[in-house]
Amino acid sequence: MPLVEDTGLDGPHHGQADGRAWKEAEAAFGGAPHTYPEQPYAFGPDSWNSYLIRATRYLTGLLERNEGQRVLLVAHGKPSTPPATSSSR
Repeated sequence: MPLVEDTGLDGPHHGQADGRAWKEAEAAFGGAPHTYPEQPYAFGPDSWNSYLIRATRYLTGLLERNEGQRVLLVAHGKPSTPPATSSSR
């Protein structure tokens, strides 16, 4: 089975929140991304809903392109909100 890497299921893009402590990003936004799912939570990221739409479209296309075939999808687990980068570690 050939290995195919695809960015279609990348997690949310964090824009200027990338690399900040997650608690700091949440405080600036007023909650986690799913708190206001239509609004980006920093400059340049996905909104929570746009991330879900992107991932759903990718999975739908993957299933359509491989109808009647077996598909092995390997990914690492992610929490429902992006992981924190903490300076306390």
